[in-house]
Amino acid sequence: MIVYIFKRIFLTIPTIFGVTILVFFLIRIIPGDICLVRWVDYGTDLDQDLLNHCRNQLGLNDPIVRQFYYFFLDLLNFNFGVSMWTEQPVIEELKNRFALSLQLTLMIIAIVIFIAIPLGLLSAINQNTLIDYVIRIISISGVAIPSFWLGILIITGLLVFSQELFGEPWMPP
Repeated sequence: MIVYIFKRIFLTIPTIFGVTILVFFLIRIIPGDICLVRWVDYGTDLDQDLLNHCRNQLGLNDPIVRQFYYFFLDLLNFNFGVSMWTEQPVIEELKNRFALSLQLTLMIIAIVIFIAIPLGLLSAINQNTLIDYVIRIISISGVAIPSFWLGILIITGLLVFSQELFGEPWMPP
């Protein structure tokens, strides 16, 4: 068991390195120039000195090997740069969103524990009965229906239900 764990850990190292190389070169292949996007959208005149300063600041004029070295070094140090839109460090942006992501994860785990497992047990106990078929249809539909369509159906269902219950919909659709 310990050998299996160490084998998996040591296999993740070349995988992470390979993904890092792939992401780095895919970003470089994408057409366009981030400095042009950054300064042209603000309506400023294209000044070549401004573009060169931006490219030097981002390290885009360096050789590709040096760019990859700094990319990988910053990745290991959790230095993801500064957001172009908020001008805050990206790691701070990730920290701000981590609590909500953790809350969503805990909610999904709670749904699995309190809804999915009891329904699975009920379906297993009452195999090939009407209860089993209904639970199967609901669970397969939940997997097969795209999430955006399921969200629309849930919102519409809530609106129809609230209109039947209170005489008017909960909110306009």
